Amino acid sequence: MDVNLSVKDIYWTISNHMQGIIIFQHQQWSIYKDYPDYSIVHISIQQQPLWRVLRLGQCL
Repeated sequence: MDVNLSVKDIYWTISNHMQGIIIFQHQQWSIYKDYPDYSIVHISIQQQPLWRVLRLGQCL
């Protein structure tokens, strides 16, 4: 199922039973593989100064 919806925040409970995948800029991230079962993940859009992105990378 594809969902094309803009939201400010996502609070997501990760589970191996659901096997959620995030698709962003033609890349897939199987998020359930990187977190323990029933972890709560907060996903949001945040603007960062350019120096911070260059120093720390894009994902914080």
